[in-house]
Amino acid sequence: MYKHELNLTAAVVRTFNFPDIDRFVQKLLNFGIRHVVVVVPKDQDNDVTAPVLATFDSTRVHLVEQSFEKGGRAWSAMLNAGLDYIETSLGDDFIEYVLMISNTVLLEAEHLERLFGALASPDIKVAGATFRGVGKNGEDVPLGLAYNHHYRNTLALYQAQVFRGDSALRRFNTLFDGAGGMEDLAYKLMLEGLTSSRVAENVVECHLAVHAHRTPEQQA
Repeated sequence: MYKHELNLTAAVVRTFNFPDIDRFVQKLLNFGIRHVVVVVPKDQDNDVTAPVLATFDSTRVHLVEQSFEKGGRAWSAMLNAGLDYIETSLGDDFIEYVLMISNTVLLEAEHLERLFGALASPDIKVAGATFRGVGKNGEDVPLGLAYNHHYRNTLALYQAQVFRGDSALRRFNTLFDGAGGMEDLAYKLMLEGLTSSRVAENVVECHLAVHAHRTPEQQA
């Protein structure tokens, strides 16, 4: 396990109205991730997340609550809010890696090992996964034809330096919010078009619990 790298990692978790977020956050901490930044669209959260996270160590678990124009579909705006928090509030605690992750991901240690392993190549700055939907009873649930066509911020590991360099790469494009969420594809095209860096895709396959707080139809 990449213990040293995990101790230099901040996870950004997009979620709302998910009462089991404490279990998910605890799992990330157990893996050794140094900071977990949970970003919530407060108008859609129904005051669920804050009380659940109140028992955690506030030096490691951080809650960012904001009103977003696209609400729970403000995917890139929520990620950007997490990046802003890392830059402004964790600036004295050097972060070398940022893990973007949704609370629907059934994350295992081996997934993290594969993602960190991919970043060992000097030209790789982002490592992404593919996904398979899993229903309440363990059944396969289709995620839609386009879901695995490129890496997704559902689970992606970044070298934090990419967010500190070229101004075009510092944050995700919010124009894609509420319209399919292709900010990750746009980021890949910008990263590989403007720099010599690359994205490693399909590094590992992960399961998504589509029953977490969406129906299979909504997930697809």
